[in-house]
Parts: sequence; structure tokens; C-alpha cells
Amino acid sequence: TFLVPAGGALSLTGTAADPGRDDLTLVWDWNGGTQDQATYPVPYSVSEVRAHVFSGACVYQVTFRAVATIVGARDAQSADNTAIAFPTRVR
Repeated sequence: TFLVPAGGALSLTGTAADPGRDDLTLVWDWNGGTQDQATYPVPYSVSEVRAHVFSGACVYQVTFRAVATIVGARDAQSADNTAIAFPTRVR
């Protein structure tokens, strides 16, 4: 679980490895309709840092997925985290 002020950026690092040396697509689902992704051709392992700004105070389910593209098939693994964006000013 991560705490971030509403309007503040949350940075996370995602790492994936594929011993079969297939293309890897890393997908970040920030909940609320926003998704980032990048495909890396034939890496053994890859790591990337992504940042996201949660504009409103809420609890968000953040999912990181690594998808290996194998000829004719896809293999995926994912990790879920919770981000809590809290109001910066309470009245």
C-alpha cells in the first residue's frame, strides 16, 4: 500500500524477466481509466520506472503486468498494489 497526496506523483519500479527471450510488454494499469505500456524486443530482463498523478482523493488499485509474447501465445504475470490518494486539505 502506498500513500500519496491527491495531485502528487507516485513513482513505482517494475521488473520482469523472460528466460525464453521473448518480447516483453510491461503494462501499468493505474485504475480510473489510465494505462501505460511499453514493449521491449527480446530482452532477458527489463526494469522501468513509471510515475502517475492521482488527481482525486480515493483508493486506487494499481496493477503491473509483464506479458511475454511467444509465437502464437501470450504468457502473463501481474502484481497488484493499492495506492491511497489523500486530500491535501481538510475543511
